[in-house]
Amino acid sequence: MHETVFANEILAFLKRVLTQESVRKKIVVNVKLSPFSHVSPENLAEAFNNLISDTEFKGTKIVIMPLEILAKCKKCKNISSITRKGLNCQKCGSDNLELNVDKEFYIESIELHEE
Repeated sequence: MHETVFANEILAFLKRVLTQESVRKKIVVNVKLSPFSHVSPENLAEAFNNLISDTEFKGTKIVIMPLEILAKCKKCKNISSITRKGLNCQKCGSDNLELNVDKEFYIESIELHEE
């Protein structure tokens, strides 16, 4: 269900920022997805492709990259970034972490390429 919300957000963004001229180009949408999201990259890609299948954006490629989450260890105070599920300090191994999670998904950029 969340993947549908994210897919709709991408489509709404494309409609808002791209012109009719841009739609004729090859479009690549780069997004970031939190490793702690309830959405898998595969489910998001599938939902997006299903959503655009009957639109002028059919054929748009989506590239899903992991969103870096900052984690501060409460034991040794080390700050590191996490790009996959794993809740241990990279320095001391403690699982007592404070996570800085602002968003679980965002659109990083859109690329337009000549056919």
